[in-house]
Amino acid sequence: MVRLGDRKTGLRQAGGKDGTDMERRPCGSDDWRSRWNSPWGPPLVGAHRGGRALASENTLAAAMLSYSIGADFWELDVHLSEDGVPVVIHDPTLTRTSDAQRAAPTRSPWRVSEFTLADLDRLDVGATPPDPASREDLLLTILQGAEDPESDTRHRIPTLRQAFLLTKAFDWLVNVEIKWDDDQLTALTEQTVRLVLETGMLGRVHISSFDEETILRAKTLEPRITTGIITKTPFSDPVAAVRRLGADAFHPKASLVTEEDVRRCAEAGIPVIVWTVNEPEEMERFAD
Repeated sequence: MVRLGDRKTGLRQAGGKDGTDMERRPCGSDDWRSRWNSPWGPPLVGAHRGGRALASENTLAAAMLSYSIGADFWELDVHLSEDGVPVVIHDPTLTRTSDAQRAAPTRSPWRVSEFTLADLDRLDVGATPPDPASREDLLLTILQGAEDPESDTRHRIPTLRQAFLLTKAFDWLVNVEIKWDDDQLTALTEQTVRLVLETGMLGRVHISSFDEETILRAKTLEPRITTGIITKTPFSDPVAAVRRLGADAFHPKASLVTEEDVRRCAEAGIPVIVWTVNEPEEMERFAD
């Protein structure tokens, strides 16, 4: 599997090597395990941070656009707000992806964990406005309102609950990366698993993290949840690493992936989710 969407080429329907369009798979899926093992199985296409080339990263608008053009799943990142609500954002601070510095100039260093949910909801995360060109008419309302601070459709930081409910409504899949924040890690993992169960998303949510303790904790809390270990450094034996953690999938940085790693994981029945692939030629190589 490949996580795409950092560049505008990322989520377009790719042509086959003979110049023809590849057959498009259905967007819906029963759950992660059935998709991994179905006739429609890997390679899958995932929208990284919701599809950050399409609209502001980790927003519901980005996710909706990614779904509309055929992504098999979306990937998002989660942190806790000051009042303990899981929210969808990549960085531990708000400065890169929101107008927090303008809206709250005295609250440096603008850490997510120091803003309540109500505070976060007042921020605009339209730092990367979507391009309405060539989009379908039914999405224009979302796109046209995305940068209007008075509009209910502007880009906001979603809660994880909202992200799950959107995914469920679309009969879709989501990969939740639990961010590595030592102050919040235990509570964040517990809240994420609780929301999976409360929203009826067991099977549709795949939890991933760089932190091994997080993977172990998620599996302890709910053994039926699929999990994956993310790495940006080589593992001498990725199969052994996944097995040791009781995880289900291996998430290596693209530059680390070797044919031998993929072969060994395939023989062990372990899916490989590569991050992040943006060029069509690179996508074809990983698909092969």
